[in-house]
Amino acid sequence: MEPGPVWFFTKAIMSTLSQDDIRQFPCLEAEIEKLRKTLYSIRDVVTGAEKDQVVSCKSRDWLGHLKDVLIDLDDLVDDVCVEAQRLKSKPKEVCFFSFNLPYALSMNCKLKGIGKRLRNVAQWADYVLSANPRKEVVDSWSGHAERTHSIVGREAFKERIVGRLLDSKVAQAVTVIPIFGIAGMGKTTLAQLVFHDDRIMKRFEPRMWVHVSDEFCLKVILERILESTTNKKRENLEMNKLMEKFQKEILAKKCLIVLEDVLKLDLKEWVDFTNLLSVAARGSRVLVTTHIEYVAKAVAKSTDLDHYTLKSLNQEETWALFKEIAFEKGQEVKDLEIMEIGKVTVEKCAGVPLAIKTVGSLLSSKNPTKWSSLMRELSEKCRNKDSIHAALELCYDHLPANLKLCFAYCALFPKDYEIDVQELINLWMAQGFITSLDQSQPLEDVGYKYFLSLVHRPFFYAIKKDELGIIRRCRMHDLPRNLFANSVADVKSMLSKAASKKIDKSILHLSFSFHSDFMHHISTLLLKGNRLRTFLLPSESLLSYKEKMGDSICYKIISCFKLLRVLDLHALGIKTLPTSICKLKYLRYLDLSQNSIQLLPLYVTRLQNLQTLKLSDCHLLKELPKGIKKLINLRHLEIDGCWSLTHMPLGMGELTSLQTLPRFVLSKKYQSVSSRGGGLSELNKLNELKRSLEILNLEHLNDAVSDKETANMGEKKNLQELRLRWTRGSNKDGEQLDCLKPHANLKKLYVIGFGGVKFSSWISSLTNLIEFTLFDIPNCQYLPPFDQLPYLKYLSLNSMSALEYVSAGDNMRFSSTSYSSTSTPFFPSLEALTLNDLPNLKEWWKMDVIFGDKPLPSFPHLSKLSICVCPKLNSMPRFPNLEELVLQNASLKPLVETVMMIDMAGPNSPKNALTTSTFSSSTLASFSFSPVSDLKSLSISRMDDLEYLPKECLQNLTSLKKLEILFCPRLKSLSLVLQYLSSLEHLQIENCNEFDLSNYGKQWKALGSLNSLLIGEIPKLVALPKELTYVHKLTDLRIRKCSNLVALLERMDSFSSLQHLSIVECPNLVSLPEGMGKLTSLQALKISGSSLISQKCKREIGEDWPKIKHIPYVEIDYIR
Repeated sequence: MEPGPVWFFTKAIMSTLSQDDIRQFPCLEAEIEKLRKTLYSIRDVVTGAEKDQVVSCKSRDWLGHLKDVLIDLDDLVDDVCVEAQRLKSKPKEVCFFSFNLPYALSMNCKLKGIGKRLRNVAQWADYVLSANPRKEVVDSWSGHAERTHSIVGREAFKERIVGRLLDSKVAQAVTVIPIFGIAGMGKTTLAQLVFHDDRIMKRFEPRMWVHVSDEFCLKVILERILESTTNKKRENLEMNKLMEKFQKEILAKKCLIVLEDVLKLDLKEWVDFTNLLSVAARGSRVLVTTHIEYVAKAVAKSTDLDHYTLKSLNQEETWALFKEIAFEKGQEVKDLEIMEIGKVTVEKCAGVPLAIKTVGSLLSSKNPTKWSSLMRELSEKCRNKDSIHAALELCYDHLPANLKLCFAYCALFPKDYEIDVQELINLWMAQGFITSLDQSQPLEDVGYKYFLSLVHRPFFYAIKKDELGIIRRCRMHDLPRNLFANSVADVKSMLSKAASKKIDKSILHLSFSFHSDFMHHISTLLLKGNRLRTFLLPSESLLSYKEKMGDSICYKIISCFKLLRVLDLHALGIKTLPTSICKLKYLRYLDLSQNSIQLLPLYVTRLQNLQTLKLSDCHLLKELPKGIKKLINLRHLEIDGCWSLTHMPLGMGELTSLQTLPRFVLSKKYQSVSSRGGGLSELNKLNELKRSLEILNLEHLNDAVSDKETANMGEKKNLQELRLRWTRGSNKDGEQLDCLKPHANLKKLYVIGFGGVKFSSWISSLTNLIEFTLFDIPNCQYLPPFDQLPYLKYLSLNSMSALEYVSAGDNMRFSSTSYSSTSTPFFPSLEALTLNDLPNLKEWWKMDVIFGDKPLPSFPHLSKLSICVCPKLNSMPRFPNLEELVLQNASLKPLVETVMMIDMAGPNSPKNALTTSTFSSSTLASFSFSPVSDLKSLSISRMDDLEYLPKECLQNLTSLKKLEILFCPRLKSLSLVLQYLSSLEHLQIENCNEFDLSNYGKQWKALGSLNSLLIGEIPKLVALPKELTYVHKLTDLRIRKCSNLVALLERMDSFSSLQHLSIVECPNLVSLPEGMGKLTSLQALKISGSSLISQKCKREIGEDWPKIKHIPYVEIDYIR
C-alpha cells in the first residue's frame, strides 16, 4: 500500500522547511530545526499507521491528531514564506533596513507552540504503531503518458448497435435501444465509440449526449440537452417553455440522443420524454446505458434485452485487453514467470473490462518483481468483494499520496459534473498537491501527468479533447467516486440542505450549490468552518438578478475565512471587492468571473501567492490594477469576455510565470498619459504563454520597429492559437505584422482588420499550422505562398476587397517550368476552404503567367468549399473529392471545371466559352466529363443571371443528397436535371421569382430518396403539382411565403410517410384537403401567418379541426 495524505503533508512541510525563503529569518532557525527533526522521526512510521487505520482505532485517532497539528504547522510555514517573498519583492536597500523583527519574534513564539504539540503527538507514535515496523518510504511514482485502448472484444456488439441505429426498416418513428450490463462492463466507452462513428455522425443531426445518473428528472435532462446543442448556458425556464424550446430544436430532424448511466426511471417522466420526441423525424433514435435491469426492460419494451446485454469478456479477450494495458506497446514479455503471474492475476478480474484496465494500469506502473505480491493482495480482497470492487480498492491503495489527495479533492464536484481539466489542475496546484523536483518542468505539466495517471487507472474518463488530443473536459467514473472520493474527511460537498448539519472544524475544503438557503449555509460556516482552505461554487448560478448575493456575502466570506487557498465567487453579482481581501495572504486561486466589477482595486495586488485569477465574462471591467506586477506568482490570468478592457497595465511584462493570457489590449493613442497602459513590449518576456492569445488595437502601435518595441512572439513556443486584431487598419500595418512573427509551433492563426498591402512572408514558415483565417483585410492584393504547409486543414479568406489573386506569379513556389505531377502536393491536408466577400477575386493564380499550358493542381483532400460573394471568380484549383459546396453570388465555373475535369488555363482554355448565365448543351458537349461521386451537398444562392442548371453538370453528381437553391430570381426550372437526382434526400427552393414547379410530369418519380422538401417565396406556385405524390418517402414538407398558393394536393393521403407539415404566411390558402385525416404518420403540423386557414384549424371549433385532431403536435399561430 502506498503512503497516504498524512505522509504527503509531512513530506511537503519538511520540503518547505528546507527552502531558502525560510532562512531569511535567522531567529527562527532553531525552532525550524527542531520541527525538521521531529517530522523526520515520525515520517517513516506514518505509512504504517495509514495502512493500519482501516482496522485500528488507535492508528486512526493518532493520525487525526497528527493531521490537525500538521495543518496548523503548514499554515504557519506558509505564512513565513509569504512574508519572506514580501521582503524579497522590495528593493535591496529597503529590504536590508526593514527586517521585520516584531513579526519574527511573534512567529518564533507560534513555532514553539506548534513544535510542542507536534512532539506530544510524536511521543505516542511507538505505542500506537508497535505492530507496524518502520519502513523507509521511497516516493518512486512517475506519471504515465495517456494510452489509448482499442475496443477489445466489443467489435461485434458495436456493429450490432450501429446497425440497429441505422436500420431503416424499424417500424417505430423513434426507437429506444438499451445497452445493459453490470458496472464496469464498458457501456459508456461503447456508447462513445458508437456516438462518434462516422456512419452515425453522417446520419444523425443533431446528436445529443446527457449524463442522467441517480434521478430521471425531465426538466434537468431537457436543460442539459439544450445546453449541449445550443452551446449556451442553462436558462431557468419554466417547464412549458423548456419543452417547447426542445421540440423546436428537434422538429423534423433525425436526431440521436444518448442517455448515459440511467440508474432510476420515473415512468411518467419517461413517457413525457418519449412523447416530446414525436416531432422528431422518423428514424430518430435514443440510446440508453444502464446497469439497472428494470430500467433496461422499461425502455426496451419488446426488444430482446439479452441482445443488448454486455457480457464478460472471454479468456482470450481478457488477456488481449490486459496485455495492451500492462505491457509496453501491448507486447508480451519474455519472462515466463511474469507472464504466468499476469495471467493468474487477470483471472481474478472475471472478464470485467474496468477491473482488467484497473489492474493492468496498476501493474504497468510497478516493477514486475512486485507483481506477485500484488496478485496476493488482489486474491485476498476478492474473498470478500466482487472483482471490480476488489480491483478498484487495490488500485486506490497503491495510488501515491498526492494522487489520493487529488482524487479525493474531486468530491467537491457534484456527481456526473463535467470538469474542466485545466481548472482542476489549477485547483490542485493551489492546494500544493502538485510537486516536482525538476524546477524546469511547469507544475501544470506535472499536474496533467497526474490527471492522465488517474485516467489510466481509470478513475476519470475523457468527454472532450482538442484537435491535438489533449483532454479538456472529463468526468469521474461513478464507481471509484462512490468508493473513494469521500475517503478524505476534510473534503465536503454541500449539495443538499442537510449537509450543513455535518460541518465541523475539521473541514478544509467545501463546495456549494446554488439554492434558496445558500445564505443560511454561509452563516453556519461562519461559526464552524474557520479553517477552510477551499470555498468552491462548481455549479452554474441559476439565481435571478434579484437573488444575487452581491457585495455583502462577499464581505462575510472574505472576513471570516482567512486561511483560504481557493476562493470562488463567480456569478454572485459582485460590484466591488472589500479591502479585507488583501488579508487572504494564502490565497492562490481567485474566481471573480461573471460579476459586475468595473475596476479591480489596487489592494488585490497584495495577494502575492495568487497563481490563478479568473475574471472571464466580467463585461464591465475596464482596467486591471496598476500594480499587477506585484503578483509575481501569477500563472493564469483569465480575461476572456472582458470586452470593456481599455489597456494592459504597465509592468505586466514582469509576470514571467504567466501561462494563460487570452487577451492583450493595446491602449489607444488619444488616451491620457495616466491611463495609458503597457505597450506591445510587455509581451517580450512572457514566453511561457500557452493555448490562446489575442492582441487587440494593433492600429495604435507606435512605430514598433523603430522603437524596437517587440512582442518577441517567436519565443512563445507553447502558444497554440494567435489572433491579431486591428480595429482600423492602415497601409503601415505591414511593418507591425512583420514584427509579430510567431513560433513555428503555432496551430491556429487569425488576422482581423490588417490594413497592409502585402502580407508577411513568415506565414510559409508556420509548418505546424492547422487553421488560418483572414478577415476584413481591405488592401491586401495577394498572399505569400503557403500551399506547401503540411498540416493546414482549414483556410478561410473573408472580406478582402482588393484581393485579385490568392497567389501572384512573382511569389509562387512552382511555375510552368518547375511544377510537375511529382512535386509536393498542393495544400496536402486542406479539408475546408472558405472564400467569402472577395468582390475582385478573379482566379487563384495569374495562370497564363504561371502555368502556361500545364494542368492546374488539385486540392487532394478538400471536402468542404464555400464561395460567397465572389462574382468575378473565373477559375479555381480543382477539387475532385469535394463533399459539400456552397456557391453564393459566385460563378458556377469552378463547379463545372471540376465536374468536367477541364483546365481553365493555357491557350486552348475554354474559360471564355462559359458564362454565369449560359451553359448550353452545345458548348458543354465537347468537354470530357468525370463523375464527382463524393459531392453530397450543393447550395446555390444569389445568382441573379442563372436561368437553368446545366444538365451536363448535375447528371454527374451521383451522390448528391442535399440541394439548396436560394435567391436566384431568373431561375425558371429544374426540369433538365430533376431526373438525375435519384440520391437526393433534401430539396430546398426559395426566393426564385420565375421558378415554375409545374409541368415536371413523371420526373418527380426520379426523386425516390427525397424525404425533405422546402418551398418558399415562389410566386408562381398556385397549387402543389399532383405528380408530387410520386415522392413516396417524403417525411417533411414545408411551404412558406407563397402568396399565390390556394390549394394543397387533394390526395394528401398519398404521402403515407409524411411526419411534418409546415405552412407559413400563405394568406390565400383557403382550407386543408380531406386527405389530411388519413395521414396517420403525421406527427407535427405548424400553421402561422395564414389567416384563412388558421381560423378553420382552431382547436375544437374550427371547420378543419376534425381533419387534424389526430396529429400529436399542432401549432396554430405559435399556440399549441
